[in-house]
Amino acid sequence: MNVVFVALLGLLAPAIMVAAEEICHPPQSTTICYMAMNTKGLWYSISDFENGFAYWLPADSMNQDSFIVLDLNSHVTYTKLKGEQCTFRDTRPSEQERVAQCIPDHAYYFGEVDGRPIYRADYEDGAWFTAYTKEEGTPYYHRYVVYYEEDGQLVDFGYALFHMVGITDPSILQLDLSACVAA
Repeated sequence: MNVVFVALLGLLAPAIMVAAEEICHPPQSTTICYMAMNTKGLWYSISDFENGFAYWLPADSMNQDSFIVLDLNSHVTYTKLKGEQCTFRDTRPSEQERVAQCIPDHAYYFGEVDGRPIYRADYEDGAWFTAYTKEEGTPYYHRYVVYYEEDGQLVDFGYALFHMVGITDPSILQLDLSACVAA
């Protein structure tokens, strides 16, 4: 019986991997009012894969007092919190994968949340779960729910309240990263 189960799993696994590989985000998109539990507030999440950046800006601080920027090309994370010096550090590979345009190759179908597929990716330091919603009329998806844990502890939980293809206001991305210092 184990041989039959292994054979069935072998037939199903490529289908699951193909489905996961086809889940990609638009080249540019904006998630308006991304509710993140770790910040106890609303954030804008902006993906600009055409230029290689991912941005998070608090909805109540659009004047550049606070931001997180991942430079997807140079693998550097910039962090500026209100009242603090801007810092930069190397982006961990697991962080880079979590914000990539397409779901990681090793992610697998985990189940559903609100009728939407949820995928899981395991890392040495934790696990990442993401539910996706299809962008109607496009081949793209966006993150609907995100949950990330490190060493068994919740690090981030987010829920997208509104999402759109395209960047609504590119001027908010004119951030001065030159003043950032090594963390």
